[in-house]
Amino acid sequence: MIKENVVERNRVIGKLIQVLFFVLAFIFNCYFVALNVAEKASVLGCFYGFKVVWFFLGLFFCWSGFFWKQHIWHRVYAKLSAKNEMAAKGILYTLAGLAVFFVFSTGCILHYIISHGKSDFSGGLIDDNQNKTVMIVHGGGLNGDGSLPPAVVNKLEKAVEVVLNEKYPNFLLIMAGGQLPLTISDEASVMKEYFDVMLPAEAYGTVVLEENRSMDTIENLQNATAIAADYLGVSLSELKNKEIVLVTSESHLARTKLIARRMGFSKVKGVASKTPLLYVPNNYAREVFAYFKLAGRILFTGKPNEN
Repeated sequence: MIKENVVERNRVIGKLIQVLFFVLAFIFNCYFVALNVAEKASVLGCFYGFKVVWFFLGLFFCWSGFFWKQHIWHRVYAKLSAKNEMAAKGILYTLAGLAVFFVFSTGCILHYIISHGKSDFSGGLIDDNQNKTVMIVHGGGLNGDGSLPPAVVNKLEKAVEVVLNEKYPNFLLIMAGGQLPLTISDEASVMKEYFDVMLPAEAYGTVVLEENRSMDTIENLQNATAIAADYLGVSLSELKNKEIVLVTSESHLARTKLIARRMGFSKVKGVASKTPLLYVPNNYAREVFAYFKLAGRILFTGKPNEN
């Protein structure tokens, strides 16, 4: 009787796990579709960028749901144990340890992103002798039809808000973003065009330039600061002692400021724009992986650095 109860309990648990896998597969695939619809992505564009992770997660959980009854993972472990039980346990414990490390690291990174992703530009100039305050507005991709996604529009609107509210609105704005694969234009030119409609470049002593060659955040900062130094007629080392303001989404701001400080900029301030609700899971998940990538880059190359 006890054995029958155990079997029945295991059957019910297995069924619940199978249903859970199918539910997760449905959620992830629906989210993947929603992102592509929102971005007006082409067929090829659907499978470009971080959002494709949600598609593969959906496939994984769908596959796991179908094959759960076959106990495929148990069979793999049994075959490994038959050949070398110690090695099989070692692999199992290693995977479990990596999973724990990943979950713990993800929690720490998310805490850092949230706690450091808030605006800290209070206005005015740190250096009263600074003729212009450099403001870099980071891109975030284009829709399939070449229009700006809501997250980037929010960044531009936040930049306009800062310029209009600032008592010392003598800004040098740089729109940062190159032409990514499967897009019909570079981000910077589209951003500048949109910004000029909201706030003409001549207004309030504001100058707007384009940085249209970068493919990631590090290149955004490297190229944009080089353009700023050239326009202001100062060396890059001199610019590093001046105030720069970084405008980007709340999920991206912490990493952007971290990179800028590693590059030697001592007076970095940030302005955070809101991330549209639909993009919150995708953007924060992408940031977590970006931190792992950045950590690996620093560990193996030492870059970005002051040089």
